[in-house]
This record gives sequence, structure tokens and C-alpha cells, in this order.
Amino acid sequence: MYRKVSAGILILFLVSSSFAASFKNGYFWDFEIGAAGAYDMKIVDMSQKKRSNFVYEDLMAGLDLTMFFGRRGNPFCAFLEGSFFYPLQHRFNTMVQPYINIFNFAVDSKLGVAFRQDLIRHTRKGIRYEFLLGVHYNWFHEDRFDYNALGIGLGAGFGFITRKYQAVMLRYSFAWDFAELGSNKNFEPLHIRHFHSLAVAYSL
Repeated sequence: MYRKVSAGILILFLVSSSFAASFKNGYFWDFEIGAAGAYDMKIVDMSQKKRSNFVYEDLMAGLDLTMFFGRRGNPFCAFLEGSFFYPLQHRFNTMVQPYINIFNFAVDSKLGVAFRQDLIRHTRKGIRYEFLLGVHYNWFHEDRFDYNALGIGLGAGFGFITRKYQAVMLRYSFAWDFAELGSNKNFEPLHIRHFHSLAVAYSL
């Protein structure tokens, strides 16, 4: 399974690096590739047992790929974002706990609508800003369970255009998820789940 995930990510990067294209009819594909860090917080509601809530926190690092599709001249476009993270640190109620399984990972994705605007000077250099809104899904394989979470994701990015249609971007994303999909609710009553990520990417 891990080989298939790694192979899929490699294929996406190879395709994206060789297929940043604008079409004759005015439609375009655009890609942002880069590194990302993430912070995942899960709160388990223990009020029914008259105990303080359990708070699980994970710090992660990984790779991010975002694909945009739209029409030239229109700031609104569709986007699909996919990220692969490896957890670096786990905390339970602020206490650091080492991972038991070294093969933990998280797959994160968003699908929705983006607003992107370029402010280009006559030198074809300038700034770009973007706002993203979409459906967020996260699958986190860790020591105890496989967590499935579905919610809404928001994102905002800012960058500097180095060449026409190409830019170095810094993007922050936030997601609020319903974390009791599937069999999760049979193990822990997850009350709140937040997922934050920060990516530094190059737009092809």
C-alpha cells in the first residue's frame, strides 16, 4: 500500500512538472508544487464522564500539489489540492509522546473554487494573491486508528510573480472537520477537529 501511495505522488509530480499548459481556446491548467507543514488537533469530548477533554495534537511535514483549471482573464477557477504528510511529533494533553509505528502518514485533499488575481507590471513581474474555498477530506493513519475527516476548507495565498504566470507562493489553509466518519465514532467521541497547513510553493 505504501509503495502505491509513493508511486502515485511521484506520478503526479512528474505529470505536473511537464504539463503546465495554456490552451488555444483560453482555458488553462496551472500547478503549484511545494513543501508544507501541518498542525492537526483533535478534541475528544469527555464531559459525559465528568473528565477533562482529551486533546491530541500532531505536527507534520510533507509535500503539496495544487492544480487549478479555469479560463484566462477570469479570476474564478476550480482547484484540486492534494498533500502527503509525515507526522513528526505527537502530543496528548500537551505532553509529547513518541510514535510507535514509523509508517504513520496523512493524506489531505481539498476540492472547490478559487479566486486568483495577478497584479503584473510591464516587466511581467508583480504579485499574486488567491483565496480558496472547498470541501476538505483528510485520512490520517497513526498508531491507534485510521482517522477519516470531512469538512470545509479555507485558504489564502500571497506570492511574487517571477515570470509571466509563474510565482513563488506562500499559502495558509484551515479546515474544520466532522471527524466521526465511518467507525471512528465507535472508538472515540471526537468533538472538534482542526487542521492547519502552511505551504511554500512554486507556481508553474
